[in-house]
Amino acid sequence: MKKKIIECVPNFSEGRNLDIIKQITDAIESVEGVALLDVDPGAATNRTVVTFVGEPEPVMEAAVRAGAKAAELIDMRQHHGEHPRSGATDVCPFIPVSNVTMEECAEYARKVAKRFGEELGIPVYCYESAAFTPERRNLAYCRKGEYEAVSKKLGDPAWKPDFGPDKFSEFVAKCGITQVGARDFLVAINYNLNTTSTRRANAIAYDVRERGRKAREGGKLTGKVLLDDKENEIWIPGTLKATKAIGWFIEEYGIAQVSMNMTNISVTPVHVAFDEVTAKAAARGIRVTGAEIVGLIPKKVLIDAGKYYLEKQQTVIDMTAKMSSQLEQRFQSFAVESEQKLENIRRSVENKLALIQSDNNQQLDKIQGIVNTKLQKTLDERMTQAFSLVNERLEQVYKGLGEMQNLASGVGDLKKVLTNVKTRGIVGEIQLGTILEQILSHAQYEVNAKIKKGFVEFAVKIPTENGQTILLPIDSKFPGDTYAALKDAYDSGNLSDIEAAKKNLISTIKSEAKDISSKYIDPPNTTEFALMFLPFEGLYAEAVNNGLIEILQREYHVNVAGPSTMAAMLNSLQMCFRSMAIQKHSKNVWRVLGDVKNEFDKFADALEKTQQRLETANDELNKLVGVRTRQMQRQLKQISDYESEFLEENN
Repeated sequence: MKKKIIECVPNFSEGRNLDIIKQITDAIESVEGVALLDVDPGAATNRTVVTFVGEPEPVMEAAVRAGAKAAELIDMRQHHGEHPRSGATDVCPFIPVSNVTMEECAEYARKVAKRFGEELGIPVYCYESAAFTPERRNLAYCRKGEYEAVSKKLGDPAWKPDFGPDKFSEFVAKCGITQVGARDFLVAINYNLNTTSTRRANAIAYDVRERGRKAREGGKLTGKVLLDDKENEIWIPGTLKATKAIGWFIEEYGIAQVSMNMTNISVTPVHVAFDEVTAKAAARGIRVTGAEIVGLIPKKVLIDAGKYYLEKQQTVIDMTAKMSSQLEQRFQSFAVESEQKLENIRRSVENKLALIQSDNNQQLDKIQGIVNTKLQKTLDERMTQAFSLVNERLEQVYKGLGEMQNLASGVGDLKKVLTNVKTRGIVGEIQLGTILEQILSHAQYEVNAKIKKGFVEFAVKIPTENGQTILLPIDSKFPGDTYAALKDAYDSGNLSDIEAAKKNLISTIKSEAKDISSKYIDPPNTTEFALMFLPFEGLYAEAVNNGLIEILQREYHVNVAGPSTMAAMLNSLQMCFRSMAIQKHSKNVWRVLGDVKNEFDKFADALEKTQQRLETANDELNKLVGVRTRQMQRQLKQISDYESEFLEENN
């Protein structure tokens, strides 16, 4: 008779004290016939997921012993964590693995729940397939209000436990409530986001989870919840069936996550969920930077995901090749059309020249007898100018034809560059140079800068407070052979080949980083770190996924950047440069304003002195007009008296 195999995945409300976790797992391993498969503690959630398998009786016994040890060692009154919880042993689900039905698993779960209640004195709710009532099938319903609502729930007849005490006591206050159930395989996966906002993480979770979100007036977060005709809340379903999700902030990582439980991977595969979460995050301006699996995952899930992404990668390659072929065809067609148009232009010009020549000959024949030397000379000059202009235009046309032919011939060269692995390194250097040229000015970086033991491809000039500059070395690297080998391994689907290719790529990138560190990092002449540019996003993604970013920073002081991240880094540097320039120029402005103020003060003094001189001149003028005028009038009066006397003597 074939053995019945079941799996148990209890979640304990302790993820930080490794000694307590060890004592709980020792209790599990103390049962003969049980195999402990995985222990996954989380500090931020303060929760540990344990997975063990075996025949039903040993597994049930191990679950009871683990629950007893958790109730002994964990005090829920002191517990704090990001994950929802209601007890020391928060959940204890049983999963059929081999030769066991779900109904049998449900009976096993109820037996364990009964022992939790009667032997351990822990209140128990049965959920999923082990539930006694429809509403308690939902784990979220059973855990409503979490540990903080335990005392209130035990005082409510509607929340009477399925097994165990229904009164709140000192022991219950310490151990809380446990949920025991039976379910299918569940995949728990957390998606890392480049944000710290729990609100945004929750928004993405509501977009994808099956339950979705509550419908609100105007579609606004603060809008009133909409109700149907029966006064029930209206829910807008999410895009992924058989999924549950919430958003939270993980202080340990310093990021927000979307935490998802996938209850039926045949309905929604892991790779489908990953792509959907990535798309919904991108729609909200957020990027998924990675994912972590909690506990174990079926091998088939990983194989299906690998096949999916290999096919997706091949589709991109095929599209690139197709676009390259279409581009080549378009250039060839354009060249043929250009040749035809140029030939038509040449024939048209020749016909027009023939017509002009014929017309001129006729006109010359008519006026030949009467034209003089001057008119003949003028006609010759004009004909020469006309032919010169036509010749210039024809030269331009033929030059354009030559350029089109060169462009058409260069299409083949472009295709070779795009398909030849060895030449991609040169393309990487050109790509890096283009990014630098587009974002920075030529004065802000050097090409082939002399540093330490050699010449680095590019170096950004970083200004310092004392007016000097230090160099930030940037070197483009592309391990073409190793990357091509990894792509071939992915195409083959051979896990050992993939792992070997990954190790080779990691080793090569580390070697390149070590080379950059030894050659180009030379404080204080350079910064204490350097940048390694990987010209393809796929290569950069491999470096990120294999944890090389932190390793290279820590061991070699080398930061890795892809095309998009390099542009972001350079834009940040450009903003810093602008800020420093504004600071520098602001000092000059204040100095000029100070000089202007001093000159204005001098001008005011000169103006005051000039005013005083004008007042003095005005006084002198008044004196001349007054006193001197009166004196002149007295003298003129004497002349008048002399005139009178002269007239009297002559009469």
